[in-house]
Amino acid sequence: MDIEEYALAHPKDEPAKIQEQIIRELKKLKKGSKILDIGCAEGATIRFLADMFGNKFKYTGVDLSKERISIAKNKKTPNTNFIVSTGEKINLQSSSYDCILCSQVLEHVEDEDSLISEIKRLLKPNGIFQIDTVYKKPWAWYFYKAPIGWAIDPTHLREYTDISSISKIIERNGLTIDTVYTRKDTRNLKMGSLFDIEIPIPGYYTLFVLGKNK
Repeated sequence: MDIEEYALAHPKDEPAKIQEQIIRELKKLKKGSKILDIGCAEGATIRFLADMFGNKFKYTGVDLSKERISIAKNKKTPNTNFIVSTGEKINLQSSSYDCILCSQVLEHVEDEDSLISEIKRLLKPNGIFQIDTVYKKPWAWYFYKAPIGWAIDPTHLREYTDISSISKIIERNGLTIDTVYTRKDTRNLKMGSLFDIEIPIPGYYTLFVLGKNK
């Protein structure tokens, strides 16, 4: 399944889980500061932040899917620019962003170092970042072929089982990590009109890495 087929089959219009530490840092930024969302999908995270902060910031969203970028543009959120691009090489000016968000992207890219290096390049000195990705225990159930519609994304190229390996990728590309932690991952399970519930996936987590470009 290619990226556009997947985008059409799996609409993604929920914001990333922006951590309170990042929200606190955003509150300190001056008006006109710039935020970049790599892997923005349909722009839900940018709209979430725009609702929270009004016209304080300028936003750029990047996604590989033309379909998702088209949907994001059609929402007409003020102070936004959306670009179709890979995350590893984005045609944007170096050292131009105060905050970069990269949610559930690392597990999709061929070259992890290129993605992190690009985040480093685009962040201003002391700019802040939040990177989150899939983390699973080695014994975790594997749901790629689950028949009930709550499988882990089959477009993942990898799923991490070692937190230190992700930290090493980020640090060797020149970023400073402040906080690393995990949160249990869930999937929405629907059975017609009978029920609609969030089910924790055994052994699966979202791993959050927060830090700065020091």
